[in-house]
Amino acid sequence: MLNAAAMAISRTSLVLYHRYTVQGREHLPKTTPFVMVANHTSHLDHLCLRNALPLSIRVRTHPLAA
Repeated sequence: MLNAAAMAISRTSLVLYHRYTVQGREHLPKTTPFVMVANHTSHLDHLCLRNALPLSIRVRTHPLAA
């Protein structure tokens, strides 16, 4: 529940302060594994990628950084 609240707050702040939008979410695979890679334009990449995912997929994500 705390994780859901944190994600709701982060999504709200991204939308309000950074004009965050998501396009193409319908193209994500629903059952097979996939890799999402950020282009490292900011330190918000992790939050943006995670907020782009539907909740059903988000709970199974594992972020990595090099």
